[in-house]
Amino acid sequence: LLDLRTILSNHVMLAMADSTYVLAADIVNGNTANAHYQGAALGNLYAGSAATQMEDLVDKWFFGTDHPAAPGYTYQTVSGTLFSNGPAYTDIAQGALGECYRVATLGSIAQHYTSSIQNMFTDNGDGTFTVRFYAGGQADYVTVDRMLPTAGGYAAYASFGGSYASAGNELWVALAEKAYAQWNETGKTQRGDNVNTYAAIEGGWMGDVDAQVLGRSASTYSTSSWNLQTLINALNAGKAVTAGSDSSNPG
Repeated sequence: LLDLRTILSNHVMLAMADSTYVLAADIVNGNTANAHYQGAALGNLYAGSAATQMEDLVDKWFFGTDHPAAPGYTYQTVSGTLFSNGPAYTDIAQGALGECYRVATLGSIAQHYTSSIQNMFTDNGDGTFTVRFYAGGQADYVTVDRMLPTAGGYAAYASFGGSYASAGNELWVALAEKAYAQWNETGKTQRGDNVNTYAAIEGGWMGDVDAQVLGRSASTYSTSSWNLQTLINALNAGKAVTAGSDSSNPG
């Protein structure tokens, strides 16, 4: 264990990729999310840990095998490509999960900062994807595989296009959703529950998503602290803009 920590402490000298370093540190130095794996207790690595514990942690962080809980739905390995003609807001269809705040923000970023969506993802070439988020301006990473919740062979949550077996599917929205649910278990979403479930990411604020995807803060206004010119100026400056209302004040 000390040897592994020594290797990580020299990650700059070793020219280790940032994502590799962060994911390895989750295994070697510990992470809140290590408490559970596939619904069972696991725990952080320690001197004397069983080899199977190490293997489970590697599978969790590098192979994305700790899928978010999705009761009532069936996980299927989904065909398709990460992007088709690049990310666009028109790729987004929300599905059964109450996460309008998050997918709307992804859409606004895709429209104005396309490269920021593309740079979120690393295709590892083995059926897994490393997804980058930011916490307090620092890059953090999770890995997801191609298995997604389905109902009748189609997406249960964020749409990926057609049937799970369709080669024409575009996966980035559904994979970002799954990665966010997994990342929630680390506590870095600051949602307070720290669980790896789709239900846990329902409801939220668009400015939080901007910061988590872009690594920089967003300006947030209420209807009592802005005017039309504020919105016009933001749009004319090419900024990603979202607007929302709560259920007691529709429209």
